[in-house]
Amino acid sequence: MATSAAAPQPSVPARRRRLSAALARHRNPLHRRSDSLRVWLRIVLALSLAVAAGLCTLLGMTLYRSDRAAAAVTAAQLHHVQAVALTGTTQTSTDATALLRWADPNGHPDQGTVSVPISTVQGEQLQIWIDAQGHPATAPASATEAAGNVAAFSLGILAGSVLLLTGGYSVARQQLDRRTLRAWEREWDQVEPAWTGRH
Repeated sequence: MATSAAAPQPSVPARRRRLSAALARHRNPLHRRSDSLRVWLRIVLALSLAVAAGLCTLLGMTLYRSDRAAAAVTAAQLHHVQAVALTGTTQTSTDATALLRWADPNGHPDQGTVSVPISTVQGEQLQIWIDAQGHPATAPASATEAAGNVAAFSLGILAGSVLLLTGGYSVARQQLDRRTLRAWEREWDQVEPAWTGRH
């Protein structure tokens, strides 16, 4: 019974072949310094983008931890109490409010106009935050809100960094292309008369 032939194995490892090809291009008499500079520009751009992504990730993590620490401090100074809506909502240009009644941690009754969901109806019970004086306070940002805000900020910074880096790469590449074109023109001015027989 015939057996399938084994797949041919390259005599030279792929990494060595790539290195040999790169060295051959570098020794090529047509290889110019500008060709090497173009390669280095691409390498610098790739490394810069990787560093920018890493720094933006680190920035986002630092901001998130700082935000959560600040939210914990704020929450420690507030109290979460249950309130009842004495009225339905009143819609303003920026918010919906209702008159609520609640008791502070010492049991003293209080009431006031507080921002509420627009669907709040009279008699509905709500959870609100109050400060040490028993006045309504803004709730500390949740972990989800903090993560969303930090992600948006970090992505904005990263997008700006990408634009700056790619813009700098484009400018450098254009300058290099202009220099290469001028060098070609100078060399052609020297070679063209001999090739065309024009003296």
